[in-house]
Amino acid sequence: MINLTINGQAYQAEEGATILDIARKNNIDIPTLCYMEGVSDVGSCRLCMVEVEGFSNLLPACRTKAKEGMVINTESETLQTYREDMLKLILSNHNLDCMSCPGNGTCELQNLCNRYGIKHAEHKGARHKIEKQLPILDSNPYLSYDPSKCIHCMRCISVCHNIACNGALKNSRSGVFHIVDAPFGENYKETGCETCGNCAS
Repeated sequence: MINLTINGQAYQAEEGATILDIARKNNIDIPTLCYMEGVSDVGSCRLCMVEVEGFSNLLPACRTKAKEGMVINTESETLQTYREDMLKLILSNHNLDCMSCPGNGTCELQNLCNRYGIKHAEHKGARHKIEKQLPILDSNPYLSYDPSKCIHCMRCISVCHNIACNGALKNSRSGVFHIVDAPFGENYKETGCETCGNCAS
């Protein structure tokens, strides 16, 4: 066991546990969008960043293993501002037509924006300019993918590789043209997709 301090409170934890593991075990809320316990810790959303004494930079709680004597802050004015900025950055390249979205009301991004008081993107990112070049992929009779609603959390890919274990999904293209190369098209069955639905759940 190791000893550490989170938000001024002393805790003990198993060696090798991440800061996020320990926080969740002790009902300390750290926001995430990309993390899935036991499935994905890619750290792409950057919302779980925390302050650790002795480090000048913020550290991702989902990927940072706790060490003996660590002193961690999960809430501060700096972190509040940082998380607000990250949410605004995500929204700047996101289709904001929430009312027509099937996820409206149950959307994790929407919930976090409400929590941090983010009502709109302050500017439009480069991805908005090329949305029409990223058409909705819906040739698969069971799944569809709208790139304009994708926040690049990578959870669907992680689930496909680590739970379904068939690797049908992968990243495709780069930069603002990034999409999840889903099993679509006439030969979608050849990708290994079993239409299990885990990627969409």
